[in-house]
Amino acid sequence: MKTTYEWGIEVVNGDGDIEECWFADKLGDLGKPTEGERLVLVRHVGDDLWAYPEDGKMPETFDAGGDEFPTEVRVPKRFHEEYARWLLVT
Repeated sequence: MKTTYEWGIEVVNGDGDIEECWFADKLGDLGKPTEGERLVLVRHVGDDLWAYPEDGKMPETFDAGGDEFPTEVRVPKRFHEEYARWLLVT
């Protein structure tokens, strides 16, 4: 099974539920999240895994549905680099 990744911007309501999401292969194609939105990197293979940047930094590993479900699956270095470059231009 091939592993694929995509960046997304999730629209989150006041209860923390995701109402809508936009995806792109390249982070620069999404623009910057606004109030009520959050950035995510999704890993697709079998079960999806998520990585949410915080405080200007990508997490080291993906989670399986929130902080209470961490995994040992590492976020590839190229996405840390892409995120760092994106921060410089947004």
